Amino acid sequence: FREHMAENLEFLAAALEGIDGIELVKPEGTYLPWLDCRKLTHNLGIEAGELDEFMVNEADLWLDDGAIFGKSGAGFQRINIACPQATLTKGLEALTCAFE
Repeated sequence: FREHMAENLEFLAAALEGIDGIELVKPEGTYLPWLDCRKLTHNLGIEAGELDEFMVNEADLWLDDGAIFGKSGAGFQRINIACPQATLTKGLEALTCAFE
């Protein structure tokens, strides 16, 4: 399991390099890394409160909106990487397509 999570985290990090405005916050002992999307909201011209709507409606992804964890979570999304890499690939492709 740890090996699979390490591979998925590495895969996620590489995929995010191609998406301007999203930075990976590497997790410490969990399979739920944070995505810092504060630059993304600026690039898209949306407020942090609209980020979850963008993820659901434009990227067709249901991530955890950081704001549900408190005020300091605004502009962040949490993604679950405890899945087959094919599932992660599909989600990252959807995210990439949302910007095109």
